[in-house]
Amino acid sequence: MARADRGELDNINISHLYTEGYADYIQPQYQNIFHVNSFFVGGNVRKATQEGRADFIPCSLSESARIILSGAQKCDVVMLMVSDPDDDGYVSLGTSVDYMIAAMKKARVIIALIN
Repeated sequence: MARADRGELDNINISHLYTEGYADYIQPQYQNIFHVNSFFVGGNVRKATQEGRADFIPCSLSESARIILSGAQKCDVVMLMVSDPDDDGYVSLGTSVDYMIAAMKKARVIIALIN
């Protein structure tokens, strides 16, 4: 958040299916820097959504991939967790096979954290 506090960031759109834990970017002082648009409103973004500082996409989970593939929800950078690579170098997305494959197909940049 240091870069946001220094004014180095602007017009960042964050889309997610579901997040947990503290979300610094959703705090009121960052509302002109970050815009959150979630497919599911978890506890960490609920108040901001109710106050109009964040949005949500009213759809069922099964529709989320189509929304991304159609371009209705832009996806420039994807960040996800994957398994350790197997002997052939393949990784598993684990339970993130919901809309993540669609997001990966549309993204310019994919950042994968091996977990």
